[in-house]
Amino acid sequence: MIKVIILLAALFAASIIGGGHPRLVVNGSAVPDIPSEIGESYAGLLPISQEHNETRQLYFWSFPSDNVNATDEIAIWINGGPGCSSMTGLIHENGPILWQTVTQKQPVGVGFIQDTPDISNEVELSQQFVGFWKNFITALQLRESESVSHGESYAGFYIPYVADTFIEAKDNRDYNLKGVAINDPIIGDAAQKDVIMSPLIDYWAKIFNFNETFTEELHSLHASCGHEAYISQYLKYPPPKGPFPIPPAPVPCFNRIDVQAAINAPVGAVWQQCTILDRVIEYTNNAIIGVGNLDYILPTNGTLLALQNMIWHGEQGIQSYPGDRHLLVPYHREQIRVDYAEHQQPQYAPNSSYRVIEMLLDNGATGLFLIGS
Repeated sequence: MIKVIILLAALFAASIIGGGHPRLVVNGSAVPDIPSEIGESYAGLLPISQEHNETRQLYFWSFPSDNVNATDEIAIWINGGPGCSSMTGLIHENGPILWQTVTQKQPVGVGFIQDTPDISNEVELSQQFVGFWKNFITALQLRESESVSHGESYAGFYIPYVADTFIEAKDNRDYNLKGVAINDPIIGDAAQKDVIMSPLIDYWAKIFNFNETFTEELHSLHASCGHEAYISQYLKYPPPKGPFPIPPAPVPCFNRIDVQAAINAPVGAVWQQCTILDRVIEYTNNAIIGVGNLDYILPTNGTLLALQNMIWHGEQGIQSYPGDRHLLVPYHREQIRVDYAEHQQPQYAPNSSYRVIEMLLDNGATGLFLIGS
């Protein structure tokens, strides 16, 4: 079977598209302002369940591959945000390549979505995606295809939950998950951003160009908040035995009693963002996490700190620093480090990002790899 590239612009809409496969065909020579034929593709809205009265739908755009050596894997692409349309990934990062890629955006209200937002967490989001997925692979006759899920930023939450829902389905005909890859993902707590910010600014001092007074204040806060000691104790290879304590940080807004009372939430409850990435790593044995050294939003060492506090296959964290060797495309299959990438990694380092997906589809990752891009 020929692989396809599918790009979902994120998206629930108000009415169900009728008809079958022909209704999804895009006239490749009639897209405004595109001077050339874009090739065979399919796009449209598909409902998130098999219910006859379902009004919520996801939008997708799918490009079949013309690669004669392509097989039947499907790569799902999800931009982050939360709330950024995955058309960004289509236009600036991935586009039609040699594999079937599904670019999907969450939640309701993003991109071409027209329906009313009705979910409040990643579990509900992933359940809606799974319902859409069944309709998608049926409409495009892609059942029994293997799939991999990749994306960036807040997709660090989306992808593990979608992947875990595939795993829980226990149905390899429709939900055959082969691997995951996440670029610059949000996967942790204050350790991922706040704790490492002062050293990051020092490292790029000539770029930030902050004045001396402000820099000294940052250094003072870094020490007084306990961040300096936290890094010294926990950012090691291999890591000290966890779990690590929550880094010194202001009380999260939703854990404040006055905020909980004001929004009618259970007063005294502990609110936290979480991820189930470790379970997905253990199930697929094919997981890649990439970070950009020029990413100020989710810096490299913050992601490393979050990973060092995770356990998969009975072992905690990464046992040696993963950025000592550089990835030289196309010579190295093991991705270790790629220079000059920012938050949207495929846009800034397209060659290495291409290799990551190639490895993901080819089972090139045998556990968890990290790219210090």
